[in-house]
Amino acid sequence: MVCQFIFVMLKLATTMWSTKSTYGLKRNWQGDPCVPQDSMWDGVKCSNDTDNLRIISMNLSFSGLSGEITPALANLTVIQSLDLSYNNLTGSVPTFLASLNFLKNL
Repeated sequence: MVCQFIFVMLKLATTMWSTKSTYGLKRNWQGDPCVPQDSMWDGVKCSNDTDNLRIISMNLSFSGLSGEITPALANLTVIQSLDLSYNNLTGSVPTFLASLNFLKNL
């Protein structure tokens, strides 16, 4: 159980750093995105389940994103809301978004 949690958190951190790097985001994203709760990352909302913390919402609107939607976002397997509005994204909507079973708002 502990190994699985560590694996999930490493995968999550890799996803977030990849996203930040791909788009050159100027966000103060440091440390764990979900804990402690008073230090959660700007634009990121996590689940309330402390035994299984996951990102459930990400607001990247007005972030100056350009290019295609990064495949790294496919690792956010329980995300419910992903706001990419008011950016300069190009290309078609990636097929991996259809595999995000909990995604309700895009």
